[in-house]
Amino acid sequence: MALLAIIAIATAAAAQGPSESVLPATLSLPEAVDRAIRQYPALDAATAAADEARALVAQASAARLPSLALTGSLNRYEQPMLVTPIHGFTAGQLPPFDRTLYQGAATLSWTLTDGGAREARIRRGRAGASAATADEAAALQRLVARVATTYVRVLALAQVAAAHEARIAALTTERGNARQRLDAGRAARVELLRAEAALDAASADQVHARESLDLAERELAQLTGSPVDEVRAPRLAATTLAPTPLPSRAELLARAR
Repeated sequence: MALLAIIAIATAAAAQGPSESVLPATLSLPEAVDRAIRQYPALDAATAAADEARALVAQASAARLPSLALTGSLNRYEQPMLVTPIHGFTAGQLPPFDRTLYQGAATLSWTLTDGGAREARIRRGRAGASAATADEAAALQRLVARVATTYVRVLALAQVAAAHEARIAALTTERGNARQRLDAGRAARVELLRAEAALDAASADQVHARESLDLAERELAQLTGSPVDEVRAPRLAATTLAPTPLPSRAELLARAR
């Protein structure tokens, strides 16, 4: 009987299909930033542009080195043809004839000077590489800042939505008390109307807060390339400011300079 019970439980579990997808209980801010860095297309484009600029510098610098070019050809004729140079027209100096002609060549060149054009191209390539690297760093910083801002906004909007729920609960209680006082003849009807108006306003604010929270969660999901259910506010880890003392004004000015 125990064995049959175990088999029945296993069969029922298999019939229900796999359990819910295993998701992390919390998603920290560094993990969200890492996900965004791995998949965000704008950062990939900036990285590719920086790689291209560095490759152009290497290509321009390669012009300083000698170049060796090897070429070869194979020709097949219908009738026998001359396959060696002609050195004379006497009877003993007739060149050989063949239908197949093999040819090869090797060219070695080295430019000693070109009036500074080569160095100018190298300098221009290095400047472009520096600019592309700066653009890549700026794109990374913009992405990190956007992810952090969205992450914190989701947490903040979740707290706002929770506050609206508590507000609605309190106003619902207040409306009930006003109705009881009105039924008992101890309050005017305007008191009940005022409580109902406050409750309706709180409900509208709650709907707006929930919509804003949903939009923020979807934006975070788009940035990190994650399912929306994985970046809902309850799954995000709380964040706090690091207790890092601010540098002095003189140090900040020195960094800026």
